[in-house]
Amino acid sequence: MITLAKTTLQEAMKKCMPGVETGASLIVGADAFLFTPSYLHTYNDTIAVSTPLAAEGLEGAVKAADLYKLVTKINAPMINIEVNAPEVKLSGGRTNARMTMIDATRVKEYISTLGLETAEWKKLPGGFMDAVKLCKLSCNPSPLRGIAVAASPDGTNAQVMSTDQSRISVGSLQGGMDPLWIDDPVVNDLMKLGDPAEYSMGGAWLHLKYADGTIFSCKLKDCAQFPVTLFNSAVSSAVAAPAILTGRLPKDLLEATARVSTMASGIDGSSASLVRLTFKQEGLELYAKKDTGDASELVPWDQPLDQDPGKVAWVDTSFLVEAGRKAMDFKLVHSEGSETDTLVFTSEGFIQMVSTDVVE
Repeated sequence: MITLAKTTLQEAMKKCMPGVETGASLIVGADAFLFTPSYLHTYNDTIAVSTPLAAEGLEGAVKAADLYKLVTKINAPMINIEVNAPEVKLSGGRTNARMTMIDATRVKEYISTLGLETAEWKKLPGGFMDAVKLCKLSCNPSPLRGIAVAASPDGTNAQVMSTDQSRISVGSLQGGMDPLWIDDPVVNDLMKLGDPAEYSMGGAWLHLKYADGTIFSCKLKDCAQFPVTLFNSAVSSAVAAPAILTGRLPKDLLEATARVSTMASGIDGSSASLVRLTFKQEGLELYAKKDTGDASELVPWDQPLDQDPGKVAWVDTSFLVEAGRKAMDFKLVHSEGSETDTLVFTSEGFIQMVSTDVVE
C-alpha cells in the first residue's frame, strides 16, 4: 500500500490533465493517468505531460477523469492506494473505492519514444511566456493559427509571432531560440502550467521543462510553412510608415474594459470575446454586444487628440486588459497598397497590428 498526501496527488494530476484525451482516440490509455515509480504521465498523441511523483511501488494506469473526481471529493488529508491487478483500491476518510486498471502499454511505449531521459536541454530566453501570452491574443482560427518562434530581422534575438485574418502580434525575446511553430489549442494548455525554464526539441515534438521537473511535450507544426519573411516585412513596413495619428491608450481603459466586456462575445463564428474600439477626438469608445444585449462607454483621452480619426477596430478583450495594464502607445498608419489603415499598438518588447474600418 502507498500513502500519498491528497494535495500532492491532486497537484500532480492537475499538471498532467492537458495530456488526457477527452474525446475518442485510437490509442488505448490516452484517457488515463499512467503511474510509474517516479512519475505520473499522460499522453494523447498531441500533448504529453510527465510530472515527478514519489510513489515507489505504484505502477499502472486508471481512467484519469474518474480518479481526479474521486480524489477531489475524498474528505481526508491522506489517500491510501493499493494495486492489486486488475484493480486499484483507494481509501481515505470514510471512503473506499475500486477502479479497474487500463492497459496503457502503447502509451508507455509512446512516452518512451519521446526520449525525455536523453533530451538535451537549453535555457529558454527571457520573456518567453510573456510573449506567448500576448501573441495568443491573435490566435483566432486561420491558416496560420498558433504561435511561431523565429529569429528577429536583425538576427540578434528570437521573437514570438502570431496572426489571424485581421491582426499580427510580435513579442521580442531576450536571447536566441530554435525556430518552431505550435498550434493554438496546445498554447491554451501550455499557459495553464506557468513559466517553463528549459526547452528541448526532438523529432516532431517540443519539450518544455519546469523548475519542479514537470515536462510538457507537444506536437510541432512545420515551421518551414510559416511565412517569416513576409511576416517581418509587414511588421517593418507598419512600424516605419508615417503616422496619420499617434497617442497613448487612456489610463481608465482597464476599468472600462471590465464593465463593457460583460456583454462581449465573438463575431463571425469566433470564440474570442471581442470589443469594438471607435477612435474619436474626445475619447476612445468601447462597445460590446451579444444576443442578450450590448454595452458601451466613452473613455476620455489623457492627452486630447488633435483630430477625429473616425476609425474602428475589433480587438480581443484579453488584449484590452493587457493594453490597459501596460499603458500601450498606438499609431494609425496607412500601408501602401492596402485598402485599410492599420492600428499599431506598442509596449516594451511587444507589437500588435490591427486592421481598421471607417466609422459608418
